[in-house]
Amino acid sequence: MPKLRFIKKHNEFQIDYYNNGKRVRRYLGPDKKHAEAELKRVDALIKAKKLGFELTQVRPASEYNTSTPPISATPDIKFSAADGAQHISIAKAIDIYLERCKGATQSRNMAEKTYESKTSLLKRRFSDFLHKKFPELNFLDDIQKVHIESYRAYRINSRHKNAPTRKIKPTSFNNDLRELIAFFNYCIENPKTFYIFVNPASKVAKVQKADRNERLPCLSPEEITQVFKKCNGDTELKTVIETFIETGMRFNELRNLRWDDVDLSKNVMTVKSRDEFMTKSRKSRTIPISQRLREILKEIPRRSEKVFELNNVQRMSAKKDNLCNIRKRFDRIKKHLPFLRTGERFHIFRHTAITLWANSGVPLPVVQKWAGHSSIEMTMKYVHPSEEESAKWMKKFSDTQLNS
Repeated sequence: MPKLRFIKKHNEFQIDYYNNGKRVRRYLGPDKKHAEAELKRVDALIKAKKLGFELTQVRPASEYNTSTPPISATPDIKFSAADGAQHISIAKAIDIYLERCKGATQSRNMAEKTYESKTSLLKRRFSDFLHKKFPELNFLDDIQKVHIESYRAYRINSRHKNAPTRKIKPTSFNNDLRELIAFFNYCIENPKTFYIFVNPASKVAKVQKADRNERLPCLSPEEITQVFKKCNGDTELKTVIETFIETGMRFNELRNLRWDDVDLSKNVMTVKSRDEFMTKSRKSRTIPISQRLREILKEIPRRSEKVFELNNVQRMSAKKDNLCNIRKRFDRIKKHLPFLRTGERFHIFRHTAITLWANSGVPLPVVQKWAGHSSIEMTMKYVHPSEEESAKWMKKFSDTQLNS
């Protein structure tokens, strides 16, 4: 008769039973519900074997008398007589998970880029690493924390694909770790399919960024002035940049902004989710129109239903003043501005806008609403007060203390 006990030392449940005269003890993780389900499954297995049944696959006891269709017996799902457990292959688990992600993408609950990044990690980088480094790993529950840590060491020493002499940034592995944690969490939430109860990636440490004296990912008022000067009569580019700074929009949000979304009578514009475009948060939001933005909008010619005819794909054959080549035109002026890093995109103006709002005294909940962030914590990542701003606020605080 299998027994279940909680081991305080490891903060996990342990199952203890005999199989063919051999004592088997296995840790099942901290979740009591999963541990009890495993206990029932092993108990059913032992009773069935005593009755003389030859089993190649065992379904969990909770799967009987339910509407959930049983998993067909395939080479990717294996029953081990040694420990009385089921296993699913790593490749099969990844395929099932990515199929679920693909469905979420089709229903617009997941961005296409998110699905592509998950596929790139799980089907290529992570799978290739396990195949080369640990060829003995076949099943999902064989993966342990030590394997994820080994992937961490390999990844942080990898080279940039476009610059072989340069290592990848810490963010690259941290993004991989976040996706791996999400993958294993999904598997744990569906134990009937994946037969795994512990997340091997959850306790792996992120790669900490080095304390380097890098410039802030936003522009000061003086730097903004220099950007406008370098536009050299490119009115459209200057208008696009000014709109980014006044609204804090993302590139795709500005690209899909329509004249119907602009209400000058109420002094607001709406960033809307539509069938052909979804905002990052899947929600619409309103942004108040400043006096300067009002003047900008009145000067923009109405060529179509969109405020700006920006395209994701830049056309090599397009005229240099065509809006679809707006990124190329921005790249051209960056060469003359040393404070703009190589590869800098329009997203720096979103950081700049949010920082300017916060530094001017706009309450953070209001900044969060304008920016379309899901939490204050995310908004704080976009606020970059300079040393001058910090000194100014300290002086203001000191003056208040003296006058009180």
